[in-house]
Amino acid sequence: MKKHDFQDLLYHFYAIFVGGVTFWIYMKTLAPTVSFFDSGELIAAAYTFGVAHPPGYPLYVLLGWCFSKLPIGAVAYRINLMSAFFASLAGLMVYYLTCTMLIQARKRKADLASTLGPRTSQPDPERMLYPVISMIAALTFAFSSTPWKQATIAEVYALNVFLCGLIGLLLVKWYYSNLEQIPLNPPLVKGEVKRTWLLYLVALIFGLGFGNHQTIALLSFSACFLVVLTTPRILLQVKTLSLIFLFLLLGLSIYGLIPIRAARNPPINWGNAVTFRQFKWLVMRAGYKDVPHGEALQTLGRDLWGKAAGNAPPSAATSGGIGRIYRTLRDSLLLKQLSSFNPLGEFGVIGFVIALVGLIYGLIFQRALSVAMLIALLFFIVVPVIIGDPPADGAR
Repeated sequence: MKKHDFQDLLYHFYAIFVGGVTFWIYMKTLAPTVSFFDSGELIAAAYTFGVAHPPGYPLYVLLGWCFSKLPIGAVAYRINLMSAFFASLAGLMVYYLTCTMLIQARKRKADLASTLGPRTSQPDPERMLYPVISMIAALTFAFSSTPWKQATIAEVYALNVFLCGLIGLLLVKWYYSNLEQIPLNPPLVKGEVKRTWLLYLVALIFGLGFGNHQTIALLSFSACFLVVLTTPRILLQVKTLSLIFLFLLLGLSIYGLIPIRAARNPPINWGNAVTFRQFKWLVMRAGYKDVPHGEALQTLGRDLWGKAAGNAPPSAATSGGIGRIYRTLRDSLLLKQLSSFNPLGEFGVIGFVIALVGLIYGLIFQRALSVAMLIALLFFIVVPVIIGDPPADGAR
């Protein structure tokens, strides 16, 4: 049995501090009642255990209904408090992810198989620095612009970030348990994939998370990349893949709440999804089919290659060589949409520098994990912009 010394306990003391500070400040800045956009409807849906707007958000509604029973404040305040709670947990995921990667980097550097080195009664300055670095990373994330805003209102995003962080932490734990099995040319068949229960748990959370916000599916590309890179032989293990799929379906069963609750005719009951047709309409967001998608990308393509839409004349930007291409890209709606990802404005100069240093460190000492995180970041930035096609005035 592994023994834990004071420095091991110190990691968890710092985690308690991070969670306590973030939750306390979130509570101090919490919206006391209903805020803008979808918050009012989500609060009403949670309080009445109804069906929210497409795609229904069954996990959020279920958890919101539980929080609405808390004996504190008004109903809106309780649902807002749920966002603060899960946003604090998201900060903890950042803390433990950073800590785990730093510890494992030290293990690899020291070429040790299962411990961080001989235990001594003397403190190890390097190990004592890890929770401090992790705390800085977690607090920088927790109090950046968007996470802080979403932590104080009734919205689905705080829970979504927590679930993404939890999936990331579980995958990192799984990755390190299988890391020593990766030779230069890993066999496809030989060897055993360790701790597959973590992959089953990840699949379950993916399914449940889909019932909160469907963008969590974008994280699957990064997850699959990491798993296949680490243990490519898993592709030939039918039993393991079948169980992963089974746990995914188990998580997706959260959507079964929608027809059950719709049949009770709650006050908030979008689509009245008591039939398969109405259920499909709700979950597949069919009500949004007339909303433009990908218009910015199509417009940019027409402007760059000189192809007019329908019978319209070619764009005025179809002449001018390199200068024309530069001006077209500079003034394009797509670029304005992509610029909504602004890490310098989001985290500030200090946070941006910390993130940049961490990225460089990761690419040197934790290459596979860092590339997987970059893939996730790329999908979360590009795909929502292309699919969602936000307007120019709301892109920043």
